[in-house]
Amino acid sequence: MFLLFALACGGGSDDSSAPTDTGWYFTPYESTYTDVGDACLSRDNGGGVLADQPGEIRVEFDCVGCGVATLTSSCTATLVGTELQITAQALVEVSGTPPSTTCTCGYVETTCAAPALPAGAYTIVYGEGQGAVDVPAPSPVCVSGD
Repeated sequence: MFLLFALACGGGSDDSSAPTDTGWYFTPYESTYTDVGDACLSRDNGGGVLADQPGEIRVEFDCVGCGVATLTSSCTATLVGTELQITAQALVEVSGTPPSTTCTCGYVETTCAAPALPAGAYTIVYGEGQGAVDVPAPSPVCVSGD
C-alpha cells in the first residue's frame, strides 16, 4: 500500500537522472529512492510497540520532487537476532513544474508488516541510520535512513 501527499519544501532525490529544462517545463524523469526518509515501528493502528504482537512499519520517503506520480513502492522488515532490518524503495515519475511556479514536494509513504518482537532490547536498522528500542515501547519508534 502506498500513499502520496504534498507539502511545500525544497526538493532532493536519492537516485535519478537530472531533469533537463525545455523552456517552461522539465522533461519528466523516473527516480528511485532506496532506504531514505523515516521508518517508524508501531502497532498496526499506530501507538506504541507491544511485546509478542505483530506491528507495522511506515516509511515516509524524503521530498521526491515536484509533480510526482508514484509508480511502485515497497518495504520489508526482517528480524535478525536482535536487529530489526528495514528496507524500503519507491519508484516515482517526476513531471516537473514551470520555473515560475513554487515547487510543492511530493511525499511517498509505504507500509509493511513488522514481525512480532518478544519483550527485550532491539536495534532498528534503516538505511544509514539505526536506533534502539526496548519492547514494549509506549510510543512509535522512528529511525532516519539519511
